[in-house]
Amino acid sequence: MPNVVPRSGGFDLDVDILIIGAGACGLTAALAAREATGPEATILVLERDLSPSGSTSLSSGFIPAAGTAMQKAAGVADSPALLAQDIQAKAHGKAHEPLVQRVAAESGPAISWLHEAHGLPFIL
Repeated sequence: MPNVVPRSGGFDLDVDILIIGAGACGLTAALAAREATGPEATILVLERDLSPSGSTSLSSGFIPAAGTAMQKAAGVADSPALLAQDIQAKAHGKAHEPLVQRVAAESGPAISWLHEAHGLPFIL
């Protein structure tokens, strides 16, 4: 467990990229930033909690995604259109349709990128 010691006064720190939050979005942003900038950039992820988890921990780590390489390899018939339908059904048709379509379309490639480029393990 990290030791958090309150400090008085400020301090100076220069980084190229600062990411607030070490949940799934923040850590994914850090991976994307590293990939985009290369090893020369300094990237700092700050988290308020003692251990990184974010709101993804509330979902037990489940990430809905459609059309991943893992699904295809396992013979799972899924598509961004089906995921978009599921999202709208859960939201009683009130979700912003262009955003739903974009999220559904990008979900599979995002999971495949995390798995293939960064070695994150996923279970279907």
